[in-house]
Amino acid sequence: MKLHQLSFLFCSLILTASAGTASAGLVISFSNTTPSTLVAGTSAQIDVLIANESATDLYLDGFFADVVLSSVSGPTGGLVFSATQSESQLNHTNYIFYGSSLNQNTGLPVGEVLSGGTVYTGSDFSDDGSGGGFPGLPNPVLIPTVGQEAILYRLDLLALAAGTYTIDLDFSEFSGMEDLLEFPDSLPYRSIPLTLTVEAAPAAVPEPGSAIIFGSAMVFGLHRCRRRRASA
Repeated sequence: MKLHQLSFLFCSLILTASAGTASAGLVISFSNTTPSTLVAGTSAQIDVLIANESATDLYLDGFFADVVLSSVSGPTGGLVFSATQSESQLNHTNYIFYGSSLNQNTGLPVGEVLSGGTVYTGSDFSDDGSGGGFPGLPNPVLIPTVGQEAILYRLDLLALAAGTYTIDLDFSEFSGMEDLLEFPDSLPYRSIPLTLTVEAAPAAVPEPGSAIIFGSAMVFGLHRCRRRRASA
């Protein structure tokens, strides 16, 4: 386990009551998917976003958060996280730890997909790069305000079945946002779930060649039927 995570887990066990409260300082939200329309049998991406909704500057040193997909009207597992995640947020300039990511500096994966694809668990921590491939020193980042959201995760989705689903954080004792340079270091936060709709895959359309053959057979059959009637 990462050195940053050990400290984080210890603090989060003590201060978990701050997560998910109405008086949150941070708000976690979700972008629209890309592409915006989800169709069964296709893939998409969605961003998990973070912003500061308080009147005080807040800094982030690390996060450990589970994201959950739940069914509202579709089958369980009809919308899942892809088993292999691109983790492309690490190279995006709007990533919360862009240029100072522990995972990027050490080559460690951000997270993994669990529970048949319905749960993604991940973490990252600020890192000044002084470790030379190993964890360096914390380098807390100023959290942008609402309207200037930064990316926390960029997740790859796979739509398998039509239906309605929700995506949200799972508030548990192992989830939290922290600033190791402050006390208490567990920052209060809340999340705004998003509802996603997966449309049914369109019916297969016959290929032009097949349509021509079918049409020719219909015409030939009709012609033979007329000839039989005329000779009767």
